[in-house]
Parts: sequence; structure tokens; C-alpha cells
Amino acid sequence: MRSGDDAAALEELCAALVRHGARAQAVRTASAFAERGGDAQLAAVGTVFRRLGATAYAERCFARLRLLQPKDPAPRVELGILAASRGDVAAARVHLEAARGFGADATPSVRFAVLLERCSETAAAEDVVRRVLDRDPHDARARGHLALLLAACGDRRGAERELRSAARSSPSDADLQLNLGTLYAESQRWELAVERLEAALELEPDRIEGRYNLGAVWMELGRPDRALAQFRRVLEREPAHAESRYATGLCLLRQGQRERAARAFEALIRQFGPSPRFAYALARCYCGLDLPRRAVQVLTDLVEQVPTHARAHRLLGSCWDKLGDLERAALSYRRADACDASSPRRVAARLAPVE
Repeated sequence: MRSGDDAAALEELCAALVRHGARAQAVRTASAFAERGGDAQLAAVGTVFRRLGATAYAERCFARLRLLQPKDPAPRVELGILAASRGDVAAARVHLEAARGFGADATPSVRFAVLLERCSETAAAEDVVRRVLDRDPHDARARGHLALLLAACGDRRGAERELRSAARSSPSDADLQLNLGTLYAESQRWELAVERLEAALELEPDRIEGRYNLGAVWMELGRPDRALAQFRRVLEREPAHAESRYATGLCLLRQGQRERAARAFEALIRQFGPSPRFAYALARCYCGLDLPRRAVQVLTDLVEQVPTHARAHRLLGSCWDKLGDLERAALSYRRADACDASSPRRVAARLAPVE
């Protein structure tokens, strides 16, 4: 088997182990592969370690590779990103500035911009990307990253303009299609969002962010059946994806399947703890199933955790009403009125980072 095939198989195996909660085993597997493969596999193994979050292992791989290939910018770029991930901004700058000195390849500059953005230096990151585009106006990845920077600064119109341009010049780039679709979703242009997200999934059918975001859009369009299909696809690949499990429960609740929704939220709380969103959704299920005492128990814990949760107080008041305790009901309603009304929770689409 070719080394590239070996590396791809390693990455797929380690990803599967992580999905099943066996991260330590994934690290051991990659370490054994590194020892067996020698220097030829250092880049692939280092990348796997980085994605596993095993920063120290990854840094050893790329540091060794940098010594073996002193004029190759790629190991320095990786070392810079790893240094940034552990908070050593000074070291990251040294590595990435050195990488930029090795020729006209724009990748180190774009990765440097990613670092700057992560360090909350958005203006400096934008300057780096614009310099890349001055050198090569047709660099779609750089233009796509510029769009993310503009979006981070609140310039949605500029971000959409740059992403449309990038997607036209590189229509086979799934990240660009996904992010353009997500920007359309954030501006509530749902049909355009569906079009772009489906285009992204045609290119990369197993893309978790694409499936999740498309499901979120279908929920906004009032199609819980189609949303549910997308969230289930996510959970087939990543069973512990909490947001998709939560969204699945919401879909079932909108379809009137309250018992199934309640079971989904109960399982979610058992695994991830009583998040206010999960608890409130479970209480809604109990109310719909005419189980006010169960709802009261959940809501009482919730308002202790989040005293300003207006909707929880109001729902608690309606439960006390059903149970005939008018005094407690009135108290809950007064507390609800005293709280700032919180906007309804939506399943929010998310931009995919440029790596």
C-alpha cells in the first residue's frame, strides 16, 4: 500500500476511534504508525495528532520534519498553528513569519491570518489576506477567509460579496459553498441557504457542519421532517453530536411526537447534564404529555440554575395552575414578568473555519 493510502487509512481509523470515545487509543495508534512509518509519514501523523488535540506529539513530528526539510514552509506553518493553540503567540509568529519567507506560496500567509484571527487581531488578519489577494486576486481560499473576517467584523454584505466571488472561481470548494449558505441562513434567506448547503453536500456528503446547518435551515422553513433527516445523517457519523441530538428532539416535538421527544431530551440530559435548553425542552414535552408534576420538578431546578429565565417561570406558572396551586402560579407569573423576555432559541447554523 502506498504511504498516502496508509496515511488516509490512519486518519479514518483515528477519527472512528474518537467518535466512539476512544481518544487515548487513537493517540496510541498514531504513535505506533509513526514509529513504523519513519520520516516519510511524519507530516501525515503530525496532522492526525493535531486533529486529535495531541499537541505535544504533533509538535515533535513537525519539529523533526522541519529539520529534515529546512526550506519547506509547511512544517513551520503547522508549528505556528500548534503554538497558537497552546497560547504561545510569540512562538507562533516566529514560525509563521519564517514560513512566509519561503517563496510565493500563499498558504502560509492565509494560515498566518487564521492565527491572527484566533488571537483576536482581526484587522491584522484582514491585512495579511488582502496582501495575498493583491498578489493573486484569483486565490479563492484567501478570498473565502477574507469573507469570514468581514463577517466577524459585522460586514455581512461584504462577506457575502467575497464568498460569492470565491465560490464562482472555485465551485468545487465545499467550504466556500457551506459558508455562503450559512451566511444566507444568518440573513434569513432560507431558499438561497438551502441551495448552497445542498451544493456543499453534493461535494462532501459526509460533512457534519453542512448536514447540521441544512437541518437548521429546514427547521426555520417549518419542515421538521426534512430537518430530522439531516440531523439523523449527522448522528450516524457522530452519535455524540449534542446539538444534533437536541435538534432531533425539537423536530419530534414540532411533529407532535412528545413521548419520543421527551425520551430524546432525557437521554441528552443523562449524557451531557441539565443544560437550560435541554431542561426547558424536556419540561415542554412533559406539559404536552399532561405531566405537570414532572414538568414542575424540571422547571424548579431550571429557575434555580437560571433565575432570569422568563419562559421557564411562565411555564412553571402554567403547571402550578394545572395543579390547582394558584398562589404559586401567581408568584411564578410575577417572576416571569420581572425577567427580561428572552428570545426563542433557534438551532443556529455555524460558519466552518478555514484551515
